[in-house]
Formats: sequence, C-alpha cells, structure tokens
Amino acid sequence: MKIYLVRHGDSVSMADDDRRPLSEKGIDEINQLVKLISPLHIRVKQILHSNKLRAKQTAEILSQSVHMQNPLEERMN
Repeated sequence: MKIYLVRHGDSVSMADDDRRPLSEKGIDEINQLVKLISPLHIRVKQILHSNKLRAKQTAEILSQSVHMQNPLEERMN
C-alpha cells in the first residue's frame, strides 16, 4: 500500500480558524502540484481530508488530477 500525504496550500491568514480558505497563492501552489502529478496517471482508492475548509479545497483540486475509486471523504481532526 502507498500513502500520499499532502498538506493544504497557503491560507488567507494565520488565525486558528477551521473555516479559513486557501489564498490565491495556496490555490496556485496546489494547481502547480496538479500539473506535476497529472501526467503520472496516479490511481488512488480514496482522498481523505480534515474538516478544515482549506484542506477540503486542496482535496477537491487534487482530485481532478488522480483517478479515484471512491469519493472524497471528510475525517475529523
């Protein structure tokens, strides 16, 4: 089994808030990662993300670049 760990991209502030979204820089960071891994045709069983908005946004962007067997799933921290 292979496990890929990805940290969310940059967020709009440093405040400890689960609802803070990705910043434009964070979106760009994850889109750069998507460009890098898309040609690899990675297949994953599932993408799990925390309940933080920025983690969910990161997972949604990444899910466009891999072949997934199951839908995205939120897991509590």
